[in-house]
Amino acid sequence: MINSDYKDYIKVKGGVALPGEPVPQCLIGLPAELLADLSWLPAEVNAEQHLEGCAWWSQEILEPVIDEMTQKAGSATFIPDLARKVVVVSYPILTLTPEEAAAKHRELNSVPESVKMAQARLALLQRDLLDDVNSKVATMPRAAQIEWEYETVVRRDNSLVIAMQSMLSMTDAQMDDLFVLANKQ
Repeated sequence: MINSDYKDYIKVKGGVALPGEPVPQCLIGLPAELLADLSWLPAEVNAEQHLEGCAWWSQEILEPVIDEMTQKAGSATFIPDLARKVVVVSYPILTLTPEEAAAKHRELNSVPESVKMAQARLALLQRDLLDDVNSKVATMPRAAQIEWEYETVVRRDNSLVIAMQSMLSMTDAQMDDLFVLANKQ
């Protein structure tokens, strides 16, 4: 994609891109074709403004497609395309370090303290546990049955959740995963 926003032009001198140098005030308002080749400027203007061998080209940004769980974009590289008179801006794809990958996993899969009851039931249904949970709740005291039927929010630390975890022989990690899944519903 070629960026035509005037402030995003990149200085090119001697075939090298020099990002961060704005278009000089004396060139503001000129069309892209004239900025791309300043050889038309009078020699005294070139000398006075230190523009010898300079041009300002638009940039073509190549957005990387990354797997955010295992990759990240590196620092931008600026490569002048002499034939098209644009600066191609690309970002190398880097592999996350094990520490960065673990942090990203925690960020995207943090265990919520609570979920809506509908989310919990949908997660149970997706894991084919809903019928089993319903039958186990039916054997519990009436207060637990009312809580299961009418509560709108399910907390991870709720005594009913802890009891159900035990009844289903689930580990803490498995119950946490169920809450993460519910939170994505």
